[in-house]
Amino acid sequence: MTAVLKFRFSGEVRRSQIQLADLDAGAVVRELNRLWPALGDRCLKYLDEDGDLCALCPETFADFLDHGAESGGKTVFRVEVGEAQ
Repeated sequence: MTAVLKFRFSGEVRRSQIQLADLDAGAVVRELNRLWPALGDRCLKYLDEDGDLCALCPETFADFLDHGAESGGKTVFRVEVGEAQ
């Protein structure tokens, strides 16, 4: 199955597709760096079921996977790109 990563930064959205089986916290960072190479290290967050922006890191990655939305046979994950770390 395919996963779609939608990165939002400063009002702009860029998307990437990756195999769901290959998706891990490192893959999210690599895809961000591929799409926006000039950004460098950034704080990544995702929206949980309570509407809170949660830090995306290896420790929260399983929870992040629970918040993907099915659309057109793909699982879509939205990632907010924040300030530089």
